[in-house]
Amino acid sequence: MSSKHIAILFISLCLTVVVGLMFLNSKTKQASREVSQVNAVGEYFYVNIEDAKTSPPMTLTETSTEKYIGQEVGTDLNNGGKAIFTVQIPENGTYKLSGQVKSKNGLASNSFYININQSPNTDAHIWDFSPTTSFTAKDVTWRGSNTEPLTNLPAKQFTLCKGQHQIIIVGREAGAYLRELSLLKTGTTATCNPAPTATPLRPAPSLPSKNSVYSENFESYTSNTSWRSNGRLKVTENCGVDNTKCLRVAYVPTTNGSERLQTSVAIPPANEYTLNYDLFFENDFEFVKGGKLPGLSPNTYTTGCQQQVPYGWSVRLMWRPSGVPTIYWYDQNRPGDCGESAYADVRFEKNKWQALSLYVKVNDASSTSNGQMQLYINGKSIASANNIKFRGENGDHTKITRFFFSTFFGGNNSTWSPSKTVYSRFDNFAVYPGLRIRSAPGQ
Repeated sequence: MSSKHIAILFISLCLTVVVGLMFLNSKTKQASREVSQVNAVGEYFYVNIEDAKTSPPMTLTETSTEKYIGQEVGTDLNNGGKAIFTVQIPENGTYKLSGQVKSKNGLASNSFYININQSPNTDAHIWDFSPTTSFTAKDVTWRGSNTEPLTNLPAKQFTLCKGQHQIIIVGREAGAYLRELSLLKTGTTATCNPAPTATPLRPAPSLPSKNSVYSENFESYTSNTSWRSNGRLKVTENCGVDNTKCLRVAYVPTTNGSERLQTSVAIPPANEYTLNYDLFFENDFEFVKGGKLPGLSPNTYTTGCQQQVPYGWSVRLMWRPSGVPTIYWYDQNRPGDCGESAYADVRFEKNKWQALSLYVKVNDASSTSNGQMQLYINGKSIASANNIKFRGENGDHTKITRFFFSTFFGGNNSTWSPSKTVYSRFDNFAVYPGLRIRSAPGQ
């Protein structure tokens, strides 16, 4: 064999070895992306973005080339959609989070709220990142005490114990997107508090939660947490329908009934929805003259005997004297500034869970009066109203766009006030498209 042939064989052998090593390295990199545990300092743990449990207006978008989460509306901390990821950490350590992010609208879409094991509850938990028009890797930071967004802060270090944890992201700005999320172990720690158990969201047994546009059963919250940053709304252990967690509400007397406890959750615009929830009045609850209960509304809700506007309306429930259930609404044709009522011929019971279903269909157009409402308790229709003109202006903003949490005594004077602080309980909020009646608590 000539020296020329030997040289050719040697080169071929070298190329085979190189290609083999490149293939092995490629497989090794691919395997490292698929690991489900973080064992060594400097090792990444990649979280599948499609594993997120999302709630509107946060959504998971899938295209032919990529998957990402984000929301198309700007919201405050109380109204932002959530994405919750459950991860398993095999050993104690310090970790940083990184994500591939993109900004649809530059500086107007370059932040999320983020935390681990607890929902973000302050602007200090804002993750600001430099605007980017293509998905770019950025470390998670916290704004902290800074009043202005900063994009050059050091990565937030989380001390995580062995066990299950939840990464909780809350939407903030329209057009901020997250495509990839990963944990990097940055150090070890000798001692660590036990990891809290990450309980997945529990859907209502009668219907998978994927068919609802909003659901909340409070199982993912730490006990004694203030829901939506309101100290009168407490997530409480062993008080729910099946001795699960529930929302326990304190009504503190005032000169015009009780403190107004109100918040809202954005849902996709639609002409008709059914709001379901379970309600419990504790044994010493005083119905007095009446009070408000949650319902549905558009972007702008009309309440409090406000002047009529074409883009505003609301539908809530009430308890009346002796606990009579009532539909209470503001529409375009009401005779005065205050709302109108449809009364039931039954009564709420104390010390007993009751399943409420409120169906609302708005008028098809601003020129028509074909809106409808119907209230069910434990699957039985008890009150209704038809031929309603809710909206006097067309557009998505006047359709049903909010779960409207509103509860208080009142009222415009002290004759509506309870004699002491009294309590109710709520569980298993769910909003479904169309008509969906809950036949019993917990279903």
